[in-house]
Amino acid sequence: MSNNPTKTKAWAELSQHKKEIENQRINDYFRDDSNRFNALSFSISGLLYDVSKTHLTPKTISLLGNLAREQNLEDKRHKLFNKNILNKTENRSVLHTNLRDESQNLDQLENISNAIRAGKYVGATGKPIKNIVHIGLGGSSLGPELLHQACQKNKIDSLNFYFVTNVDGSELSYIFETCDPETTLFIIVSKSFTTQDTFANAHTARSWLEKHYQDKNFINDHFIDDTAKPEKALEFGISSDNTLIFDEGVGGRFSLWSAVGLTTCIAFGIDKFKDLLRGAHAMDVHFANEEFDKNIPVLMGLIDIWHRNFWNYEAKAILPYAQELKALPAYLQQLEMESNGKSTDLDGNAISYQTSPVIFGDVGTTAQHSFFQLLHQGINIIPCEFIGIKKPTHNLNDHHDKLQNNLLAQSQALLQGRDANEPHRKFEGNRPSSTIVLNEVDAYHLGMLIALYEHKVFVQSIIWNINPFDQFGVELGKEMANKMGENDLSQTDPSTQALFSILKDK
Repeated sequence: MSNNPTKTKAWAELSQHKKEIENQRINDYFRDDSNRFNALSFSISGLLYDVSKTHLTPKTISLLGNLAREQNLEDKRHKLFNKNILNKTENRSVLHTNLRDESQNLDQLENISNAIRAGKYVGATGKPIKNIVHIGLGGSSLGPELLHQACQKNKIDSLNFYFVTNVDGSELSYIFETCDPETTLFIIVSKSFTTQDTFANAHTARSWLEKHYQDKNFINDHFIDDTAKPEKALEFGISSDNTLIFDEGVGGRFSLWSAVGLTTCIAFGIDKFKDLLRGAHAMDVHFANEEFDKNIPVLMGLIDIWHRNFWNYEAKAILPYAQELKALPAYLQQLEMESNGKSTDLDGNAISYQTSPVIFGDVGTTAQHSFFQLLHQGINIIPCEFIGIKKPTHNLNDHHDKLQNNLLAQSQALLQGRDANEPHRKFEGNRPSSTIVLNEVDAYHLGMLIALYEHKVFVQSIIWNINPFDQFGVELGKEMANKMGENDLSQTDPSTQALFSILKDK
């Protein structure tokens, strides 16, 4: 029997409820209820989530909670934290949350990162490692890159860090021109150790070192691998001593809590990595135990369902007002769109309702001078999620005040609009936005924030009856690229054949 959400009683009631309030202006809710902000803002220590500037009422939240219960969210939430098989298409447990209660063995991460930070980890000629090159793709890089950018203030000064996240040779070429091979360590991050782009980059890095050393005895001095397939790393030439293993049940886009965090540990120290885990665990405890009507990840997921399926909003903007979080929108693009960008449900049925919206964004105030015009006056209404920070990482307090003023002004402008005599200056407002306030940008609060979004995506997947832990749609392009690498165009269309000839001059 299909667990189709549109067949539930709550879905029908939400559809009727939307018709009843669709002409209501959000501003009017504040006029009618002076306590609206307090009623529609939710917090745990260090994080506040405000949804008062949306088309929500207490009745909406009650009906959305009923939908979650009809879709068995409570049972699925329990299974998430108890190693049950939730990734049914790949017959795997989902284990990333288990990494955050300090049950994982961090000794290998700590020993390696401490040795490198202390200058005691040396290359083949005895020189201390100075250059760390993280090679990964997608979930193997987006999380570590986000953390690296967000925590720059705490980065060790004696080491240089590089991220190679693309098969485009420009990234590696720059490293080869910049770095001394005798002081360079490559960290290869690939769950399967078969990802085409990562594998190509790893082989090119190995060839660069081979040319310098004229033999292959250097590999264990200059390569570390993070993988769920240690036998593949051994085939490449990396010994078990230099291989950090994480479980098959940890998906790539949920893997920054695992051995994939080695680069983070090297840059910021093992204590900061443990802070990251503690922040995520705090959100796990909240998600696992809080009632739906006060549970921030549950509410965030349900509100996005409300926007996507009942108001038919096709996109969502992520707008962090903190330069340290510039990489967050790209990270969330993968987390949400690769997880929930599905058109087939868990029962193998074609889905007739909307699933993941398009996720995009940038930091304020940069984004204000880029795409905010469309957010305010464009034809399509796009819900916005602002992220503000109470305590800055710098002492330029006047700048931080101005940044906060801009965040508050933009959310107010989306709500209020402008009534002007000239038609080009006039816009309606009444555009929904939510706001997250973090106490500060540090490892603990980043862990809390990232875990919040992970759980939100999980909540949405349960409502939509889809598997957020596979990504079969990504694989077809990889298979085709492999065939093109062998000049096999037998299954390509005339346009692709012509472009192949032009691009490759054949």
